[in-house]
Amino acid sequence: MKTAVWNFEFAPPRGKAISELRRRVTAVQPDVCILSEVRMDAVPAGHAIFAHSDWGYASHARARKISLISAHPWRETVQHTGGRPLQGRFVSGVTRVGPIDCVVIGICIPWSFCHVSSGQRDQARWDEHKAFIRALPDALDPITQSGLPVLLGGDFNHTFPRVKSDAEAHQMIVELLEDRDFKLATDAAPFEGRLLNHLAVRGLRCGDILKLDNMSDGRQLTDHIGVAAELTPVA
Repeated sequence: MKTAVWNFEFAPPRGKAISELRRRVTAVQPDVCILSEVRMDAVPAGHAIFAHSDWGYASHARARKISLISAHPWRETVQHTGGRPLQGRFVSGVTRVGPIDCVVIGICIPWSFCHVSSGQRDQARWDEHKAFIRALPDALDPITQSGLPVLLGGDFNHTFPRVKSDAEAHQMIVELLEDRDFKLATDAAPFEGRLLNHLAVRGLRCGDILKLDNMSDGRQLTDHIGVAAELTPVA
């Protein structure tokens, strides 16, 4: 079982980066992808579901903050529509991952300056980020009680271990995962680079972690590195 987690930085379908981004994702043969900042018309092949189109910022009609792509169809999908801070930043569903069904949840936690000097301009730094983490359990808990294994991933806007991010916000994420028995598979990833896209699992064991490089011929394909992970069910 394999998953890929990356940020495509809204790469458009006829841009210079998208074909290489998709090629690198496809090369690891993931059963499911959790991709942040995508264009709906420029994601890898598969069964795709997306978060709501409105996350409080003006954007391209096909832009989405978070998406899930599976080799198999989705069921029991949830697209949060209750307004900020979760709307447009949360999507989930149940799909086949390798030999088993799993709950897959994609999130895009707001960056530290979200709605500070852009967007709605009604927040102080880190406020929207922390509001998202505080609101997340109400969306997360009802869909993770089925007993199925769970993959939770996306753009967390933190490194693990913490380097420069807000200490309180970082601890909020750590405690949220620990309280729900999630294992952060990408904690202290075994490669160089500032990893902001992460994967947490429950009922699964994470094996090899592979870096998805964001550079090509000296230029960035996207402003984030990505990660692919091998998973096995917990017996």
